[in-house]
Amino acid sequence: REPFAALCRDFDASAELNLMGRLMARNDTLILLRNRLQITELLKQHPEIHEQEIRAPVFIVGLPRSGTSILFEVLSQDPAFGEPEYWEALFPCPPPQADTYDSDPRIARGDALATQWNRTVPEFATMHEMGGRLPAECGLIMANSFISDHLVSLQQGDEYATWYGSADLTPAYEYHRTILKILQWKNPRKHWLLKAPAHQNYLDVLLKTYPDARVIQTHR
Repeated sequence: REPFAALCRDFDASAELNLMGRLMARNDTLILLRNRLQITELLKQHPEIHEQEIRAPVFIVGLPRSGTSILFEVLSQDPAFGEPEYWEALFPCPPPQADTYDSDPRIARGDALATQWNRTVPEFATMHEMGGRLPAECGLIMANSFISDHLVSLQQGDEYATWYGSADLTPAYEYHRTILKILQWKNPRKHWLLKAPAHQNYLDVLLKTYPDARVIQTHR
């Protein structure tokens, strides 16, 4: 509740959102709140999801613009890996199923939202490719905890950014692990391939949450 409240106060104050900005912020926030309600109900109905094991996940970390995204996309071609695609990271419930994974209607919705940035800010397309079926960064998954650098990046918010800078990210990583369990429940992955530049700042928390994790760090 604390980070959520700080984020909402920023929407009305330091973020200085225009009409489109307010519409996008409202939609993003409602998606996260809806996800939380759905996740809570799903785990209540199926507590066995907690028994899912995340084995030896691989995390790509590194400074921004050091090639983490292209490495993520290249390694995701290996069938031994399973990466969270943007659409399922954005809409984790109901859990994706193996037999409908490539035809899930959420793919089109996720793609429309992912590419909305290109229509709103055309210059963005020259900096970073976006799409519903591209691998999703962990920040998008962790945003469901309302503790995430993804939320810092969406708008200029003084209060939330300050709060995040000194926050304990343990709850965010634990929620991240719970969502991975949900995503693999009906669509198993051999080894998760995951990525976020910000992980390098919290490797102690990451390794506490995933003790058998493998870490790849890019350099430039």
